[in-house]
Amino acid sequence: MIMIKLTMLKRHWIFFLMLVIFLLLLAKNPFSVRTLIPNLEPYPDTIHYINPALSFIQGHGLRIWREGRGLMTTVPPLYTIFLVPLFLIKQDARMFYFTNVILALFSYLFFYLIINRLTYEVRRHNEKTASVLIGTTLFIYVTNYFIYWYPTLAMSENLTLFLFMGGVYLLTLPTTRKNIILAGLTAVAFYITKYASIPLTGTYFLSYGVKIIIEKGDKLKNVLILILVSAFVFLAYSLWEWQTKGSTLLMTLIGVFLPQKGSTIFSSGSWFSLNYAAKNLPRYIHALFGGYAAPFLWDQTPIVPKMVGTLGLTGLILGGLSKKTRFLSISLSSILLSSILFMSTFYSFDMRYLNFAIPTLMIGFVMFWMLIIERLDPRPSPKMTGKNTLFKLGSIVIPVKTGIQSAITLFLCFLFLYYSATNFIRIKSQISINLRYAETPWYYLSIIKMNEYFSTLPETEKKPVVISSVIPYYIDFYSNKTYDLLPLSKHQEFRNHKTEAWGNHDYADLLKIYEEYLSRGYNVYVDNYGLGNEKVLQDDHTLIHRTFKTELVSEGCLGACNIWKLHLK
Repeated sequence: MIMIKLTMLKRHWIFFLMLVIFLLLLAKNPFSVRTLIPNLEPYPDTIHYINPALSFIQGHGLRIWREGRGLMTTVPPLYTIFLVPLFLIKQDARMFYFTNVILALFSYLFFYLIINRLTYEVRRHNEKTASVLIGTTLFIYVTNYFIYWYPTLAMSENLTLFLFMGGVYLLTLPTTRKNIILAGLTAVAFYITKYASIPLTGTYFLSYGVKIIIEKGDKLKNVLILILVSAFVFLAYSLWEWQTKGSTLLMTLIGVFLPQKGSTIFSSGSWFSLNYAAKNLPRYIHALFGGYAAPFLWDQTPIVPKMVGTLGLTGLILGGLSKKTRFLSISLSSILLSSILFMSTFYSFDMRYLNFAIPTLMIGFVMFWMLIIERLDPRPSPKMTGKNTLFKLGSIVIPVKTGIQSAITLFLCFLFLYYSATNFIRIKSQISINLRYAETPWYYLSIIKMNEYFSTLPETEKKPVVISSVIPYYIDFYSNKTYDLLPLSKHQEFRNHKTEAWGNHDYADLLKIYEEYLSRGYNVYVDNYGLGNEKVLQDDHTLIHRTFKTELVSEGCLGACNIWKLHLK
């Protein structure tokens, strides 16, 4: 047993070495106050994923739930379902991070298996060059900023990346019955994870269908299995969606292709419009070449280095010319292109919708070097050994090819060193933050400060009421339940669902609500955290101070999470 483990370690030592680096970059304690994870940003997206998972465990279904009031989430449920198992261990919102880490590690495993299969022939005859290529690519992958940063966010793209890597790995395997069923499930899973992934569902389904057709076996039966599995899951989900939300993708598609009079779908001013493509399409394409600071949520880091992006796209194109990589290359290119075209029609440009482009470009990067190395295979071909003159010619060509391959190996080593040197500070800083230093989760600390203050007050029949711009569902994750909540502004998050979020009130006049609570003997407070740079929130906060007499009762977060008590003038 020990010998088997040692053999595996020796055979896959590069994988395990890069795994250690990856784990160091992921080594965060979500329950500490030294990481930003407890902030649960971005809002309100994370609420739509985490709250329904906890609500499901508590018996309220996959709904955003608060104080006996339910609200249907607007996102697909699969990522939420993936969060449930670890929430069963500990009902703490921060447990999502461990789910994301597991997904990230499996994504890394699939990525390794994919490039391992791609480089199989090269490794047989040029192990040194193949090892350098695999090591360089894996290092670039695990140290990619978005690969190790995104697990800190409770966002469905973590699951999308896992499904994508698993799906691509299936494309490299033979079409067995089990793999066909898994491919059918994977295709629909993209959509049940994120609505924006509908192009992934379509192109992946078609790609695997083509794979069945071009490979040997019972093609008709296998295609039928793929269709039946995908159709069954898609229709089952659509039925659930119709029953719970009153709408489904099928109805949306009918609205797109058979629009009603006055419909704005795919017209200027709607969420989707062909008018957006003129601006967004060039930016998406530019970002794929690498080195371009394109928005990824609030970050502007390029998704890949320029050389990786450029050679990756080149590799995907050249891969279509080689019989060995043609199918995978065309499949990946089709998936990437369809997603770019679809998301270009969306009003907002954001590279997170194409997070799977990162491993796609790296796979293309491997294809590029693999195809060049194979073309420069120094082994004598049958033609060279057939005749004496050709054999003499081969004796000249072979050393030249060997020399070029050695140059490629040295270049890949240089690329590894150059990337390491230019990204050393970023990688070192992240590991240092994880292990020694700290980031301050002010959102989380503002709730802890609120808990501390209200815990010091004597208990009364009427709970204190806090007016806050912070999302009530977020506060509930960490609240000690010693206070109730009211909205600070008509314009804050969940403004269209005030009753579900804060209770049954007449929200036409918030100041009147505050006054009524004070008149009924409640202690009413207002805090200032979460105002940010939103002028409307700042103005509404100022208006409260002008309307009521306010008394500063608690200071915290360097003045950013102060609490005032309200009194009638």
